[in-house]
Amino acid sequence: MTDDAEWTAISAKITAVTDARTAAMGNRGGRGGRGGRGGAMGGAAPTQTDAEAALQKTIDDKAPAADIKAALAKVRAEHKAKQDAWVKAQDDLRSLLNARQEAQMTMAGVLQ
Repeated sequence: MTDDAEWTAISAKITAVTDARTAAMGNRGGRGGRGGRGGAMGGAAPTQTDAEAALQKTIDDKAPAADIKAALAKVRAEHKAKQDAWVKAQDDLRSLLNARQEAQMTMAGVLQ
């Protein structure tokens, strides 16, 4: 970016991309241990969405396979929606950039 006007025009879109990436990545990092939920396997338990908490409860309660599959489908749908929002935020940012700026944002890890 060469001037304040350029930066002002895209800074909100950059923030939207980084916020969407954070939401899309959610609890995928830092779970610790093979168990993935902290506790005896190591690490602190991550913040869970309601759908993830419901899935964890079905696992902990040794619920029937149909209940686990239903809860898993909800978690997957939630993750897909977040991923889709991340892709849209990147597309919105790209629409404001020229080729050089897009390349810079890609090299900086803002865009995929």
